[in-house]
Amino acid sequence: MPSQSTYSRFFGKFSQKRNTEVFPVLQNWFFDQIGVDNITVDFDSTVITRYRDQQGSAKGYNPNKRGRNSHHPLMAFVGQTRMVANAWLRPGNTTDSSSCKLFMQETFALNHHNRATLKTLKSYCFALGAWTVNHTNKKLLKISLLVKKRPWMDGIFSQINNLSPPFKYPNE
Repeated sequence: MPSQSTYSRFFGKFSQKRNTEVFPVLQNWFFDQIGVDNITVDFDSTVITRYRDQQGSAKGYNPNKRGRNSHHPLMAFVGQTRMVANAWLRPGNTTDSSSCKLFMQETFALNHHNRATLKTLKSYCFALGAWTVNHTNKKLLKISLLVKKRPWMDGIFSQINNLSPPFKYPNE
């Protein structure tokens, strides 16, 4: 079994550019092996409290430990396999809506997005990102929203024809 330092040297050679080149290929190979044709991709974000000095953490919105450093990651999961489809680690002082559109575009850009039939969105930033991405994508995807009803949402989401019918807020 290789030592911890061997693994550290190996993974230390990976840069953001190399990750972007290598991991989509590995992910597509994996989906080809398990033979999943139609997938559900769930998008969500959360806040992770950090203690001491951790790289990239910052003070921002943290509902559990106010005033502590945190990260505010964006995540996409494949429902059938319970795998991570994509993830970005953002600092804690990032607003909820920042980078959501780019994150969704990157997730859709992976080749396995052609298999996706349903997107479940659990926050406002993803809901707005889905609206934007849908208007730029040629292939429309079924979308299910799991967010609280807000007055400003009615006008935006009435324009999307492919919401998982019928569009209903979870608290109604």
